[in-house]
Amino acid sequence: MKKKNLMKSLTALVLSVLMVLSLAACGAKPSDGGKDEDKDGYTVAIIKQMDHASLDEIADAIAARLDAIAQEQNVSIRYTITSGQGDQSVLKQLADQAVADKVDAIIPIATTAAQVSAVATEDSRTPVVYAAISDPDTAKLTGIDYVTGTSDALNTEYILDMMLAQDPGVSKVGLLYSLSEPNSTKPIAEAKAYLEQHGITCVEQTANTNDEVVAAAAALISVIRALTVSPDSEFVAIAPYFPEYLPFVESNGGKLVSVPADLDTFQISLDILEAHLTSHTQAVLVNSPNNPTGCVYTKETLDAVHAILQDKPIFVLCDDVYRTLTYCEDYHSFAEYQDMRDRIIVVQSFSKPYAMTGWRLGYCMADAKLMDRIQVFHQYCVTSVPSFVQRACVTALETDTSDVVEIFRRRRDYVYQRLVDMGLDVEKPEGAFYMFVDIRKFGMDSNTFCTRMLKEGLVGVIPGIHFGTEGFMRLSYCFSDADLKEGLDRIEKFIKSL
Repeated sequence: MKKKNLMKSLTALVLSVLMVLSLAACGAKPSDGGKDEDKDGYTVAIIKQMDHASLDEIADAIAARLDAIAQEQNVSIRYTITSGQGDQSVLKQLADQAVADKVDAIIPIATTAAQVSAVATEDSRTPVVYAAISDPDTAKLTGIDYVTGTSDALNTEYILDMMLAQDPGVSKVGLLYSLSEPNSTKPIAEAKAYLEQHGITCVEQTANTNDEVVAAAAALISVIRALTVSPDSEFVAIAPYFPEYLPFVESNGGKLVSVPADLDTFQISLDILEAHLTSHTQAVLVNSPNNPTGCVYTKETLDAVHAILQDKPIFVLCDDVYRTLTYCEDYHSFAEYQDMRDRIIVVQSFSKPYAMTGWRLGYCMADAKLMDRIQVFHQYCVTSVPSFVQRACVTALETDTSDVVEIFRRRRDYVYQRLVDMGLDVEKPEGAFYMFVDIRKFGMDSNTFCTRMLKEGLVGVIPGIHFGTEGFMRLSYCFSDADLKEGLDRIEKFIKSL
């Protein structure tokens, strides 16, 4: 009875600590709290959702108050402070371990940590006292007899009143929030109602949480594996396509279906695409700018593909790794079609625009429910990205690459004109750094042509057959001006010898 009463006191006192804090958040700091080990002892697990200054401050304040309680009550209170690092699976491990250790209370800081802790304690009914929850109702943390805590809900009206006081003439407001974060629901609804009442235009933009984004050298493989539901699962690729699509799909038990593009423009042949869609089609791979052609799919092409797919249970895998290397004024990604958001997966890379090819780092974005499935496979495909690489990539994202684009634009124009002057048929690319050159008039298959060019012309290019399209060769212009001139001189000499 003494221990039960003391736990009530402990919970109440912890709540009093949380009431004076407005934000939330890990380290590993054990403490004995009190000195009398012969008295009743208590253990508390403080679980932060992630390492963050505000959450750290809350955790430290809770720890200080637990020490004070131990002193006041002349008991031993041992606690640990841990962090889930923003990873739901890690949070679950921490909560499950706390239950297994039979702690007397769990203090989760921030919404996901609280939700995971509430689920982990369903059987043990270990008291859960949460902090930094903006909307406990939406987070489904109310009405549970062993769960309580404090809220740091935003006063949306007050914030927007301050906005208007600062700028009475504001006419348009942007609302940036995460669709997968329950705490966003109420304040965004309140903000939209407020803005409508005041005649202010609202522009919404959603952002992805850590649960929706995975760092991925192998992200594409994880996506394909997650979508392969049977040996009959089909993945449609527009040929010419990135050669790794084939082993990615086949090694995960699926079937790659090649749909030839219009070989004059390399735009998607819509009738052919639709004819290749079956009840087994799991996803269509859309790579724009395209490797190997450098083709950028037009808005008209993408609109037509959207019209074909919008009512079908088919995913779209947007391989957008070259999207920052475009030379046209009107670039569009299939990811723009928000009515299909739950079926669109975007893969990006640091390799291309930031010259980080050897670092093998990219990322994948998808709807939270789909990302949960992708992460199941992804966690067994890769290990953690080194921290210094992560920091470099953050810096890269803040770097202006327009000068790089202009360098490639100039090289593209030079290479294109040289090839045309040689009498070669080639479509001028609008992105990436490749040319896909038509060699059908030479009467050789692409393997033979490219092998001869290597042996006789001393220039290495890749046969088009490896991209799913015979009668072409791919060359890259991501070389120095001097190397490009030397290579093109050799190609010209070889062609004249045929």
